[in-house]
Amino acid sequence: MAKCCLRCDTDDHAGPEEEAIFRSGEVFGIQESVFTPIEEILYRLSGLAGQALRRSRSSFHSLCKRANATHKRRPCILMDQTYRVSDKGVKSPRVCLMCTFEKTPIDDLPQIFRHFCLQVYTELADVLETAHIHSIPIWPLHGEMQWIIMWPFQTTREMLGRWPRRGSKAGCGQRMGMAFGKKAMSQLDMLCKKKAKEWKAFCVSQPGFAEEQEDKIRKYKKTWKPSTTGSLTASRGSLESSALSAWRLGQDTQSIVSQTIHEDQVSLFDEKTPYAIYQPGVGTAESVRPKHTRRASKGSNRTSNAASLASVNGAASVCSMAPKHRSPTREVFTNFTKRIGVVAPWGTA
Repeated sequence: MAKCCLRCDTDDHAGPEEEAIFRSGEVFGIQESVFTPIEEILYRLSGLAGQALRRSRSSFHSLCKRANATHKRRPCILMDQTYRVSDKGVKSPRVCLMCTFEKTPIDDLPQIFRHFCLQVYTELADVLETAHIHSIPIWPLHGEMQWIIMWPFQTTREMLGRWPRRGSKAGCGQRMGMAFGKKAMSQLDMLCKKKAKEWKAFCVSQPGFAEEQEDKIRKYKKTWKPSTTGSLTASRGSLESSALSAWRLGQDTQSIVSQTIHEDQVSLFDEKTPYAIYQPGVGTAESVRPKHTRRASKGSNRTSNAASLASVNGAASVCSMAPKHRSPTREVFTNFTKRIGVVAPWGTA
């Protein structure tokens, strides 16, 4: 393994940065799941049938319909020159996702990830692969592996601005965003086609291979525990603790009510659905886990409060908005936000 690359030539940008034209190779931020391209590969390319096909197709469409697939913003590479449409931004651009897999070694990932991942040359990381790609300037990671999932797909997510260069300043007349040059994009396009052709050949020549890979992805998704923003441990922390930490650090009020969203999970405070819908006669969040009956005290008419936050599959949270059922957790958080001048996501009523 070498720490420097002596064989790759210098590269040039596809063109200048512009406000209304986004060029092939420019890098943007996006809230997209690493499982979105993987699910599309499984159901479009792998020749699945029956239940395996239905699972992959359903999972892919479920990811595409969400406003945000993850809380974490990650970089993506624009594969084609695209134009801004009025004030609506860019609609359904074709991108390749970039990811670090939360420092998980590439050899520990399912085979489909290993097959479709291409290493990005970074400042200090070891070059593990003969085939790798260079950004302009060098991708600013220290000791971590940066990967590209070599499957271009049309994302339904909003593009969240160019991925900034280190030390870039607006108004200085210099390029603000990271990018991949013309040679790098030609190499990436060629490798994407090559990897897709190889994967399809694997699936055709080896009966049961595609079904085996689909099953491995299902199992891997159940154990997916990113170690930082997407950690399951972080999501189980109380909202009160998050608010207190944010207040001490001087963060803005919007970040106080933010929630960690894991891969393939829905946000409790999604922008489009900030509140859970309460419907009379429909089970609330209390019904998603076993009930533990409590013996009422003699002479007392008190009843237990309905739980406002319940764990779904050990990870995602839902909010019970049933009237007259207010949990101690929500009361504490509401009272705390009143003291620091922040409006709780469910209001103060």
